[in-house]
Amino acid sequence: MPSTIHIEESLAAASAALRPITPLPPAQDPLRLNMPPLGYPGTGSQPDAASLRVLGALYLSAEAEQAGLIPVAEMMAQNRATLPVQDLTGAGKLEAFARGMQNWYDRQHRGMLFARLFGLGEAATNDQGVLVNRDFERALAAFCLAIVAYAGSGPFTVRSGYEAAHLATSAVDLLSNLGGRQFGNTLFAARTIHDELLRAIDLLNDRGIQQAFMARDMWDLLARVIGDGAPDFGRLIHRGQTGQRLLEWLASVLAQIGNPNTPSDPPAAAVNWAAEWLDANGLLRPAGAVQ
Repeated sequence: MPSTIHIEESLAAASAALRPITPLPPAQDPLRLNMPPLGYPGTGSQPDAASLRVLGALYLSAEAEQAGLIPVAEMMAQNRATLPVQDLTGAGKLEAFARGMQNWYDRQHRGMLFARLFGLGEAATNDQGVLVNRDFERALAAFCLAIVAYAGSGPFTVRSGYEAAHLATSAVDLLSNLGGRQFGNTLFAARTIHDELLRAIDLLNDRGIQQAFMARDMWDLLARVIGDGAPDFGRLIHRGQTGQRLLEWLASVLAQIGNPNTPSDPPAAAVNWAAEWLDANGLLRPAGAVQ
């Protein structure tokens, strides 16, 4: 199913979610994450709405990382002296990006964060043990399936209550999974990574740089630079965008989760996002979405 979400909309939503963040002083942790050991008793508290929106922005960044947006921009900036870029604007963006890399999280540290939060990326390896959130994707998939099942069970007035309970239980499960990952400087890291992502997209969208690689657009440029190992950009970005929107919708109904006196039917848009996220993971046919 083609996405109805434009990447610019997702980036704007992420910027809005991150805007209230106040920079925190660097912790003694060299990654500036200052995160507790995952699975430690007491780390399963649920995130509040603001934190959940920030985690949604980070999820978008995690999927964009797998698509290679920041890594390719980093590689191009590091090798800028040997690139066939003749356009002065493009060359200036490469220089600016190279300077910014001194203050941004590098690929290794971004990977460690995404593995801890969502179990995604290069650092989500078996030898990392409990540092990797191996249950996030299961919890998000269960939440999406519950939304689709709830929407397909008929009008609210004739539901037995099972679908609502199932939806609430899956939401609480997802919230509990993310709860232990919201502490320390993770929210500050989100702002930094988002800034780097915006700069990377601006760099990859530069026509002078694209022309140097004979690329039609940003995605064609990524494919040409990465080569035969290029991932399915559409699937990854689709996952990131729909997952981000679902976490934002969940943040908007936190007070109603599990409260039978204030039921909250998922809007058609949320049902579509859930069905599209499942479809991008091969778990549901697009026909499960609401038009």
